[in-house]
Amino acid sequence: MPFSVYIIRSLKDGSYYVGSIQDLDERIQCHSEGRSKYTKGKRPWVLVYSESFPDRSSAVMRENEIKKRKDREYIETLIPGDSVAGNRGAAFVQCLAPALRAGTRHWTRLRSSPARPASGTAIRRARG
Repeated sequence: MPFSVYIIRSLKDGSYYVGSIQDLDERIQCHSEGRSKYTKGKRPWVLVYSESFPDRSSAVMRENEIKKRKDREYIETLIPGDSVAGNRGAAFVQCLAPALRAGTRHWTRLRSSPARPASGTAIRRARG
């Protein structure tokens, strides 16, 4: 089973959460139901980005690469056609079809719904 790196956005305050996990659907459900300590108070969440990898180490390396940037603008460049202010009603989500090769990105526009993220840390909105 492939591993995924994902980014979710809080519809409550616009903050992002970055994580990696093997079972993305289960982890997203965890966040949506408030079973994750950090994301519980910022529900609802929308899955805005995910990327598949063949193994855990590749996924963790990519997750850390995104987290090390600590840059909201960088995260928003990963989300095609997304604008926090102008696009709160929709999310662009990568199709996670099993036939896709690891590391490829294919996007589909979906109606927003509470997203289920995986383990990781949040990247907070810059104050200013």
